[in-house]
Amino acid sequence: MLVSNPKNERSSLPFSVALGLIFPVVGISWIFWRSKKMKIANLRRKLFVENGGLILERMQLRRKSCTVFTAEDLSRATDNYNESRVFHRDTNEPVYKGTLLEDGVNRLITVKKCERIDPMPIQDFICKLVNFSRIDHMNVVKLIGCCLETPAPLLVYEFYADITLYDSIHDEFSFLPWERRLQIATETAKSLSYLHSGGKTPITHGDINSSNILLDHGYTVKVSSPSFTGLPGTDGERSDVYNFGIILAELLTGDEVLNSNRPRGEEFLAEYFISAFRGGRIVEILEDRLRMGDNIEQLNEVSVLTEMCLRERYEERPTMIQVVMKLEML
Repeated sequence: MLVSNPKNERSSLPFSVALGLIFPVVGISWIFWRSKKMKIANLRRKLFVENGGLILERMQLRRKSCTVFTAEDLSRATDNYNESRVFHRDTNEPVYKGTLLEDGVNRLITVKKCERIDPMPIQDFICKLVNFSRIDHMNVVKLIGCCLETPAPLLVYEFYADITLYDSIHDEFSFLPWERRLQIATETAKSLSYLHSGGKTPITHGDINSSNILLDHGYTVKVSSPSFTGLPGTDGERSDVYNFGIILAELLTGDEVLNSNRPRGEEFLAEYFISAFRGGRIVEILEDRLRMGDNIEQLNEVSVLTEMCLRERYEERPTMIQVVMKLEML
């Protein structure tokens, strides 16, 4: 005959009560976690559709050029957007250095928030996204892909050292020789010429300036990817030519684009340069160390080209193909 032990029953009672409490808590926690995860997944799917994800999928059925990343992919690549991964800021938005694992090899990338696409129609934004991802030129930073699961689309580019032409021109501790400047001008012109006429769909850069021209240690040019909000068509192309003229003026003078110490009405470099050129004073405004060299003939010829690029009437400006031909003849 078995006799129950009241002491054992009393000792097992708290354990039974604890189990009775734990299982409901675990169950409720799991349901809450699952519900939260589903809400996040549904929100990301909703954003993906709103940002044109379905349109992108249809456009890439035959030819895939733009890799579509998930939010988790880019969070892992940037260590959950750790501040230590910010390597510079683009219009005050952080640009992150990330690492993607591809075929067992780490690939360096940059991740940045896309420019505001409103009021641009989603169809137009996706068309630009696909066209930009098909750009394949040694002097243009490659757009690898995007993430459309975030409120503002994220763009993924190949990683490139953040040494800009602006820094190189205006570094008071080092001097960029004329041969390098001419090389940089020519490679930049070639990249813009390629964008304007190298593919089926002409592309305008829309934001070309010395801060958007990246350089490696051998001074090879990598122009940042085109702006999504740039002007289309011929107007955009001739606007690129004008902005390239400002870059040439920077290379020739070593001066800032905006300088309040210049004469009134000539605070902007384009106005300052044109005034000096048409007043026969162009040699006076060239950077001192340039005009003391033996390249004065080339400096004069590039000055003429600069004036042509900076003409007020866009019909009088050369095309980028004509600019490249001129620079290659020097």
